[in-house]
Amino acid sequence: MSKLGQGEFVVRARLVRSYKDEERQPTIMGTEFGVIYEVKLSAVMNGTTDGSLKPGKSLLIRQPPSPCERYVPRNFSYDTDRTLVISQRPDGIFDLVGGED
Repeated sequence: MSKLGQGEFVVRARLVRSYKDEERQPTIMGTEFGVIYEVKLSAVMNGTTDGSLKPGKSLLIRQPPSPCERYVPRNFSYDTDRTLVISQRPDGIFDLVGGED
């Protein structure tokens, strides 16, 4: 998490709810379904932001399906904050890049 790319942020967030994609993607070792996480930010720890990411803000984070292994937050729950690395795409959508359990 020490080397962030353009548009990447490290945040602490708590799960509000999650939604699983209805469309299945074929895979061998990855995840067949994408997930949208609705989270509430508790801290913005790293990354250059325009000020729109603030503690208390609700945010939707997309985790698209993947044909290979990728980071999936373990024990991501409603009562525990998790450190997540998110990336903001040019269209404004946030993708889950990684994290720390």
